[in-house]
Amino acid sequence: MINKEQWTIQKQENTFLAFVLFIAALLRFYHYSDFSITADEVSAIQRAQFSRISDLISLGVYTDTHPPFAQLLLFYWIKIFGISEASVRLPFVAMGTGSVYFFYKAAKNLFGTTSALLISAFIATSEFAILYSRLARPYSPGLFFSGLCFWMLTELFTTNPKNNYYFVFSIALAGSCYSHYFSALQAFLIGTLGIFFINKNQLIKYGGSCTIAIILLAPAYKIIIHQFGMKGLGASEGGWLAPPDIYFIKSYLLYCFSNSKLLLLVTGITACVGIFFLFKNKASSTTSEILKKQLFIILLFALPLAIGYIYSVERSPILQKSILLFSFPYLVLFIFSFVQNTALQFTSIVLLFISTLVTCYANKFYSTARFGDFKNISLQFQKNDSLYGAKNVSKAINVVGPYSIHYNFNRLKYRANLLSYINNGGAELQKYVHLLDTCNTNYFSFAWTTRYSPYEITEMIQDKFPKMLEEVFYFNSSYYLFSKKETEDKSISNPKYINTLEPSKEAPFWSSSNYLTDSATNQKYFILNEKVEYSPTFECDLKKIISSVNDIIHFKIEATLEDTTADGDIVLDFSRDGKNYSWQANKLHWFKLPNSNFVRAYISVTVPFNCKGSDILKAYVWNTSKKCIFIHQLRISVKDGNPLMYGKRMDTIN
Repeated sequence: MINKEQWTIQKQENTFLAFVLFIAALLRFYHYSDFSITADEVSAIQRAQFSRISDLISLGVYTDTHPPFAQLLLFYWIKIFGISEASVRLPFVAMGTGSVYFFYKAAKNLFGTTSALLISAFIATSEFAILYSRLARPYSPGLFFSGLCFWMLTELFTTNPKNNYYFVFSIALAGSCYSHYFSALQAFLIGTLGIFFINKNQLIKYGGSCTIAIILLAPAYKIIIHQFGMKGLGASEGGWLAPPDIYFIKSYLLYCFSNSKLLLLVTGITACVGIFFLFKNKASSTTSEILKKQLFIILLFALPLAIGYIYSVERSPILQKSILLFSFPYLVLFIFSFVQNTALQFTSIVLLFISTLVTCYANKFYSTARFGDFKNISLQFQKNDSLYGAKNVSKAINVVGPYSIHYNFNRLKYRANLLSYINNGGAELQKYVHLLDTCNTNYFSFAWTTRYSPYEITEMIQDKFPKMLEEVFYFNSSYYLFSKKETEDKSISNPKYINTLEPSKEAPFWSSSNYLTDSATNQKYFILNEKVEYSPTFECDLKKIISSVNDIIHFKIEATLEDTTADGDIVLDFSRDGKNYSWQANKLHWFKLPNSNFVRAYISVTVPFNCKGSDILKAYVWNTSKKCIFIHQLRISVKDGNPLMYGKRMDTIN
């Protein structure tokens, strides 16, 4: 029996917990279906649309890099509730919300109500936790099951735990492993480290619970072995994920606190006050027990980070902030584990308020895009087809696959015939040479989203469709509309810098070079042959032509090749203190039509990462074939790039 005072305290705690869970749900469900479907979500939806479960496993799961739970959930879910953003995200948002409750219960078992209220308030309002709870991806299921696993383990620490806790612990262990490999790692660490806290008379039941989890995983063993053989996202040639650098850990730790100095300060002050009261009031034996639990908690945070970092550096890149979602709560719990004085419970209200303000207002969570935009790109295609007529607009895009954009077209009940979906640059640019040569419409609509898109493409399009009518930047996405009609208004795309060299005309920053005149046609050109290996070279400090870190440098030449075997490289070269640090080139023959020796070749690059204004840019043509190449024009230009690109770049050019 509890007395009236205890009942009142318990009621107050439950009321606040209910309020925290309400805020957690509100922040996760608020407009959760409004932002654009992501490429990964569309991929998961596409792979879930098989008629048979065997096809789902062999074609939708086996070829992926994630365990099957999220894919299996979507397989059955969309058959009942459809494939709208609201539908497919619903169970994931719900699981992300439920995980807040699990960490509250676990923290209360270990460190008391004050610590529990603080961690639940933090996770409920954390930008990190909210963001990945709103995606139809394995993150919220992994957090849900690993959080449940952690809670059940803390229940097993008691002297006489309920038998059903052992069974739920087994389910949670298996669920973690079925959700994501890093939630599986989290569950493995929870289970392994838990051995040191379980009473000796419970070890048999505990071992049996772990054995049941292993048995439950049996159907996935073949999948797991195959996927582990894939190593990582950067393992194969062309893998997109690079190994983490030395700044990753600092960046990740700041991200855990929503990149907010205010939130970090409030958290730190709360912890310091808690430490003061803890060591002032606790007996040494009790303090020792708390420290033992804190060691357990900090290992649950630090080990996944260390393992992911070492594996990514030594073997194959896998480390991203998203996969550390499952270990992030333990950092917060460790900090708040020092705050156990009941007089400090009011700080959970302060923390809830401040963290909500940081997420919603300081970081503009609901108005800031964080993934490539498919929805607005689709609307742009639809709008201009309606405005100019679908038959008058040629359309192309660069995306991860056709379904990723057609998902949105279907949602709009709009049909679009796209000429190209994927182009990786390099030799594949020749596809656009052929595509543009056969394009007879008056307008050309081009977009890219989420994936890399060669900057040369827009230059190639604009040479045939000179008027740029629209240039719209979204996060990690861009849309362009071009026209070849002379009656259109002046193009909105004027280079910020342009420098053209032609025979008989001088231009700044170009090395001098002799030119020849064809006596029959009176045409002037620079000639490259077995004796002349390099064209005139453009050379200057970057700061003389670059004004923004988002600028794109374009180098274009027009030339005639002596015969079909003649070839060369069009080069952009960056150097510092006499040492080259970036050399990029495209082959001339990539831009030549089979029935013509005339070539208009391009190379386009962004400003190199961490460049300096004093760095030297060189642009030239290298005659690698030693055959005759007749150059009619060389041009350097600089245009605005998308300022909303994924990834942090330097703020200024020094």
